[in-house]
Amino acid sequence: MNTYYQGYMDGLCGIYSILNADKLVNGTSDQESQVLFNQIVEHLDYQGILKDVILEGSDHKTLRKVINSLETIDSKVFPLCSTNKRGIIKLKDWWEYSRGFLEEGKNRTIILSLGGKVLHLTVIERMTDRTIYLKDSSWEWRTIKRSSCKIMGYPNTDKYIIYPAQCWYLGKE
Repeated sequence: MNTYYQGYMDGLCGIYSILNADKLVNGTSDQESQVLFNQIVEHLDYQGILKDVILEGSDHKTLRKVINSLETIDSKVFPLCSTNKRGIIKLKDWWEYSRGFLEEGKNRTIILSLGGKVLHLTVIERMTDRTIYLKDSSWEWRTIKRSSCKIMGYPNTDKYIIYPAQCWYLGKE
């Protein structure tokens, strides 16, 4: 008998990615993460999109709304926040940029937007030349090999498609 994990019946990977990113960037406690989760749920409910997010997941526009709402709740959640890396069209360039971002300062992470094999949002803890190490809400993934990735492309593929314009680069500095 299989155990159910986040993602089997819900689309909350985007919300859990925000919570896991906050934990990596700010070292939040479980209690603080619960408070943040509650605030996000209340915000989604207020916006009238809670049911859609639970059942269908979060797109980039929804994540932007949630992350921007965090600034009104607590301006220190993600002092460093950027997205929309539209000019990156090669895996090599994305890999170098993302790894450099993580190594450039303390308390940094990336919310990774994936397609191809799976539609998923997860959090990068660190990277090497060949591997992405994750803090993933589904408990299924721990790493993604570079050889299993590509940038953009057709959805019918056996590789993970990375969407640079939909990744979030987050940190304290």
